Amino acid sequence: MQFEYISFISATNDKVWAYFEKAQLFSLFQVAPLQQFSFQEGKGFSLGTNDTPVLKAEFKLIKKYKVIHLSLNYSGIEGDAMIVKIIFYPLGEMSSLSIIIDDLKDDDSRLDVARNHWPGAISQLKTIIETGESLPWPQ
Repeated sequence: MQFEYISFISATNDKVWAYFEKAQLFSLFQVAPLQQFSFQEGKGFSLGTNDTPVLKAEFKLIKKYKVIHLSLNYSGIEGDAMIVKIIFYPLGEMSSLSIIIDDLKDDDSRLDVARNHWPGAISQLKTIIETGESLPWPQ
């Protein structure tokens, strides 16, 4: 099963990419504190606290201005890591960002995250990149 979410962003591809290289993006668009961040293949970031871990991510592939592959392990969700591919498309003064999740089965416990988290996440990413600020999360 594959999920693909696409957003057109009013920013050049190099500006969009620059946000992904910084810890600030990941601390703004997630609902848990950013514990660590290293934008390198084989490294990654984690969200949550020592008492309440939420997410551990590893950058599996980074091709500058083109693609990022992330391996995501969500606390409390059974199964293998979720592989998320983020593809960057330059469109002149704009860009397109595609998020692809294609390693899920019908009975996969990670389906809820793929269906319900990522549409909001790509919307939040677009807002942060275009305005420099994140939207408030619902209470």
